[in-house]
Amino acid sequence: MGVTVVHPVIVTADLERAIRFYCDVLGLHECIPLRHDRERISQLSGLSSPDAYAVVLKAPGGGEVELVQFLEPAPHVEYRHSWSDPGIRSVTFGVDDLDATLDRIRDYTGHEIRPVVQFHGENGPLNVVYVNGPDGILLTLCASVVNVLGIDGDSHG
Repeated sequence: MGVTVVHPVIVTADLERAIRFYCDVLGLHECIPLRHDRERISQLSGLSSPDAYAVVLKAPGGGEVELVQFLEPAPHVEYRHSWSDPGIRSVTFGVDDLDATLDRIRDYTGHEIRPVVQFHGENGPLNVVYVNGPDGILLTLCASVVNVLGIDGDSHG
Protein backbone atom coordinates (compact mmCIF):
# COMPACT_ATOMS: atom_id res chain seq x y z
CA MET A 1 0.00 0.00 0.00
CA GLY A 2 1.43 3.39 -0.96
CA VAL A 3 1.33 6.49 1.19
CA THR A 4 1.27 10.10 0.03
CA VAL A 5 1.73 13.15 2.22
CA VAL A 6 -1.10 15.40 1.02
CA HIS A 7 -0.42 18.62 2.88
CA PRO A 8 0.42 19.94 6.30
CA VAL A 9 -2.20 22.16 7.95
CA ILE A 10 -0.92 25.34 9.56
CA VAL A 11 -3.36 27.13 11.88
CA THR A 12 -2.88 30.89 11.89
CA ALA A 13 -4.33 33.77 13.88
CA ASP A 14 -4.40 35.99 10.74
CA LEU A 15 -5.15 34.19 7.48
CA GLU A 16 -4.55 37.20 5.21
CA ARG A 17 -1.15 37.91 6.78
CA ALA A 18 -0.15 34.25 6.47
CA ILE A 19 -1.27 34.13 2.83
CA ARG A 20 0.84 37.21 2.05
CA PHE A 21 3.90 35.64 3.69
CA TYR A 22 3.63 32.22 2.06
CA CYS A 23 2.69 33.65 -1.36
CA ASP A 24 4.65 36.91 -1.59
CA VAL A 25 7.73 35.82 0.34
CA LEU A 26 8.03 32.07 -0.32
CA GLY A 27 6.33 32.01 -3.73
CA LEU A 28 3.43 29.62 -3.14
CA HIS A 29 0.21 30.10 -5.12
CA GLU A 30 -3.24 30.49 -3.61
CA CYS A 31 -5.55 28.00 -5.27
CA ILE A 32 -8.40 26.78 -3.07
CA PRO A 33 -10.00 29.22 -0.60
CA LEU A 34 -12.81 27.70 1.45
CA ARG A 35 -14.93 28.01 4.54
CA HIS A 36 -14.89 24.73 6.42
CA ASP A 37 -18.20 23.02 7.07
CA ARG A 38 -18.85 23.43 10.81
CA GLU A 39 -20.44 20.01 11.30
CA ARG A 40 -17.66 18.12 9.51
CA ILE A 41 -14.88 20.01 11.29
CA SER A 42 -16.67 19.39 14.59
CA GLN A 43 -16.84 15.66 13.83
CA LEU A 44 -13.16 15.55 12.87
CA SER A 45 -11.80 17.74 15.65
CA GLY A 46 -14.20 17.30 18.53
CA LEU A 47 -14.60 21.09 18.73
CA SER A 48 -18.06 22.38 19.50
CA SER A 49 -19.38 24.53 16.62
CA PRO A 50 -16.05 25.51 15.05
CA ASP A 51 -15.93 28.30 12.49
CA ALA A 52 -12.89 28.23 10.23
CA TYR A 53 -11.67 29.69 6.96
CA ALA A 54 -8.89 28.03 4.99
CA VAL A 55 -6.87 28.26 1.82
CA VAL A 56 -4.74 25.65 0.10
CA LEU A 57 -1.49 26.99 -1.29
CA LYS A 58 0.48 25.11 -3.94
CA ALA A 59 4.24 25.22 -4.34
CA PRO A 60 5.48 25.71 -7.92
CA GLY A 61 7.84 22.73 -7.55
CA GLY A 62 5.14 20.45 -6.13
CA GLY A 63 3.40 19.96 -2.82
CA GLU A 64 0.93 22.10 -0.96
CA VAL A 65 0.07 23.47 2.46
CA GLU A 66 -3.30 24.41 3.97
CA LEU A 67 -3.61 27.55 6.08
CA VAL A 68 -6.55 27.67 8.50
CA GLN A 69 -7.88 30.46 10.69
CA PHE A 70 -10.41 29.57 13.38
CA LEU A 71 -12.87 32.30 14.28
CA GLU A 72 -14.50 29.97 16.83
CA PRO A 73 -13.27 28.78 19.18
CA ALA A 74 -10.96 31.71 19.72
CA PRO A 75 -7.33 30.60 19.40
CA HIS A 76 -4.71 30.62 22.12
CA VAL A 77 -2.17 32.71 20.23
CA GLU A 78 0.81 32.42 22.58
CA TYR A 79 2.64 29.12 22.77
CA ARG A 80 6.19 27.92 23.32
CA HIS A 81 7.81 24.66 22.34
CA SER A 82 11.33 23.40 22.77
CA TRP A 83 13.13 21.43 20.08
CA SER A 84 13.19 18.40 22.37
CA ASP A 85 9.41 18.40 22.95
CA PRO A 86 7.36 15.82 21.03
CA GLY A 87 5.44 17.12 18.04
CA ILE A 88 6.10 18.70 14.66
CA ARG A 89 8.86 21.28 14.96
CA SER A 90 9.13 22.58 11.43
CA VAL A 91 7.69 22.62 7.92
CA THR A 92 10.43 22.30 5.31
CA PHE A 93 10.44 24.14 1.99
CA GLY A 94 12.97 23.60 -0.78
CA VAL A 95 13.83 26.86 -2.52
CA ASP A 96 15.75 27.56 -5.73
CA ASP A 97 17.50 30.71 -4.51
CA LEU A 98 18.09 30.66 -0.77
CA ASP A 99 19.80 34.07 -0.62
CA ALA A 100 16.96 35.83 -2.46
CA THR A 101 14.37 34.07 -0.30
CA LEU A 102 16.18 35.11 2.89
CA ASP A 103 16.36 38.70 1.61
CA ARG A 104 12.57 38.70 1.06
CA ILE A 105 12.05 37.28 4.58
CA ARG A 106 14.32 39.95 6.11
CA ASP A 107 12.43 42.66 4.21
CA TYR A 108 9.06 41.24 5.25
CA THR A 109 9.84 40.56 8.93
CA GLY A 110 12.66 42.98 9.72
CA HIS A 111 14.28 40.20 11.77
CA GLU A 112 17.75 38.75 11.62
CA ILE A 113 18.05 35.29 10.13
CA ARG A 114 19.85 32.41 11.80
CA PRO A 115 23.06 31.22 10.11
CA VAL A 116 22.84 28.96 7.06
CA VAL A 117 24.31 25.52 7.78
CA GLN A 118 25.60 23.17 5.11
CA PHE A 119 24.78 19.47 5.24
CA HIS A 120 26.16 16.77 2.99
CA GLY A 121 23.36 14.63 1.61
CA GLU A 122 23.26 11.80 -0.88
CA ASN A 123 22.74 14.30 -3.74
CA GLY A 124 25.52 16.64 -2.65
CA PRO A 125 25.76 19.68 -0.38
CA LEU A 126 22.56 21.21 0.96
CA ASN A 127 22.27 24.63 2.59
CA VAL A 128 19.69 24.72 5.40
CA VAL A 129 18.37 27.54 7.58
CA TYR A 130 15.56 27.91 10.11
CA VAL A 131 13.33 30.98 9.92
CA ASN A 132 10.25 32.04 11.86
CA GLY A 133 7.11 32.25 9.78
CA PRO A 134 3.78 33.76 10.80
CA ASP A 135 2.40 32.70 14.18
CA GLY A 136 5.78 31.46 15.37
CA ILE A 137 5.76 28.52 12.96
CA LEU A 138 9.34 27.39 12.42
CA LEU A 139 10.15 26.91 8.76
CA THR A 140 13.16 25.06 7.41
CA LEU A 141 14.41 26.37 4.09
CA CYS A 142 16.84 24.31 2.09
CA ALA A 143 18.58 24.69 -1.24
CA SER A 144 20.88 22.33 -3.01
CA VAL A 145 24.32 23.86 -3.41
CA VAL A 146 24.56 21.87 -6.65
CA ASN A 147 21.48 23.63 -8.06
CA VAL A 148 22.53 27.04 -6.75
CA LEU A 149 25.92 26.72 -8.45
CA GLY A 150 24.34 25.47 -11.68
CA ILE A 151 26.28 22.22 -11.53
CA ASP A 152 24.70 19.07 -12.89
CA GLY A 153 23.97 16.59 -10.09
CA ASP A 154 26.22 13.99 -11.83
CA SER A 155 29.19 16.37 -12.07
CA HIS A 156 32.00 16.37 -9.56
CA GLY A 157 33.89 19.55 -8.91
